[in-house]
Amino acid sequence: MREEYREIGLDTGVEDPNFSDTPHGKLAAKLIERIDKEAQRRFRPRIRTVGEPEDDKPVNYREKATTLVGLAHNRLDDIHNTFFEPNTPVIFTSQEQYNQFVEKGLCELSEDQAQTAFLVLDGKDKGEELFERLNELTKEKMKKAEREGNLAEYLLWATEYPGQYNLKHDIMVTDAIRHTVFGEPITPLEDYTEEIESRQKQFIAEARLVRRMHDMLEKLPDTGRIKVAILRLPTEVNPSRPPRVLTYFPPHTFARYSDNPQETNQQGSIKYCITYAPCLHHSFDSLYRLTREQKPDGQFEARAFYVTSQTAQGADDIPDFPKLARRFLEVSFADGTPTIPAIREEMEKKYPQVTFTQNPAILRCDIDPNLAFDGSQGHFILGYDEHGEKVTQDLLPYVMNPLLEGVSNAYNIQVDQFFKP
Repeated sequence: MREEYREIGLDTGVEDPNFSDTPHGKLAAKLIERIDKEAQRRFRPRIRTVGEPEDDKPVNYREKATTLVGLAHNRLDDIHNTFFEPNTPVIFTSQEQYNQFVEKGLCELSEDQAQTAFLVLDGKDKGEELFERLNELTKEKMKKAEREGNLAEYLLWATEYPGQYNLKHDIMVTDAIRHTVFGEPITPLEDYTEEIESRQKQFIAEARLVRRMHDMLEKLPDTGRIKVAILRLPTEVNPSRPPRVLTYFPPHTFARYSDNPQETNQQGSIKYCITYAPCLHHSFDSLYRLTREQKPDGQFEARAFYVTSQTAQGADDIPDFPKLARRFLEVSFADGTPTIPAIREEMEKKYPQVTFTQNPAILRCDIDPNLAFDGSQGHFILGYDEHGEKVTQDLLPYVMNPLLEGVSNAYNIQVDQFFKP
């Protein structure tokens, strides 16, 4: 261990029997522990075709240690700016000070700087440990609910599953760092579980909605096509009545990240989509309204529908044939109601020599080319035209993207295990 201390810039003092209790000693041990743990977290070898294999490179303790301390400083800055904590400590007062630290190592830090850096890293470790405990507890709760056939309980924990909810990790770790830096006990696991369980009433309603939508899907004949049902939560659960989606995916009907039909889903599944993203709510609700059926009394009734990919045959030699009509997603109904959008009907009238065939699966080429992004964000409303009307994304690709697990802010929870014959 003496050699690692020297590598991170501690040449003196490490022989002192009390060194491990000093701020520098605590920080050094924490840094080395983290670096070694990261080095061991390689589950399979990395192969480089040019140069030295990555896994054969020796660990650069100096570089990794200074990076960890720099990240700790920035984490404190984020906490200060996010939570308006005026007394949030800092590790460095300038870039120049950090650069000197990078050059000389841990010996350049004062005891206060070393103590602050240690507290950030220690809080991060505590937060990650807490996250893992919640992760394991959540999986146990989900397994128990599945064994007992308790759909409401299963949905409750599935939507809070830390491994699925990407922000959960950052929230818990940041909270643990804040409390540790300010000398306070971190939020106990029980507080997180109680907060989750306080939403049980909502998920009783969610389970009822899933069963209603499953009945809708069951009434739609199985033809090997993807089946979709959309309903809105009741007002008493959520006044804004956000839409929910239940989708039946037969085997070999989609490959979200591939254009190879051989790489489609091997197994069929039924997935319940929950999202709290307004843009996705807007698109789901738009499709919900378009697919409803108007009854004689003027009321509208939601109905299940199919979503398929269609390709124009015989259009290659037609110069003015619309590009968007060559391959597109389509909603259709069992009763022969006109499809959405009405591309086939329009193109067959204008180009009688063209026919359309259903593709076996929805592939990446049905989604990605039809999505517009603002940086990494894909907003449903792209802007407004000269008349003040909303300009939106192409509806079906935008809706199918989250249903095919193309976004991180939508939960697609497999529920077919609750509907075994």
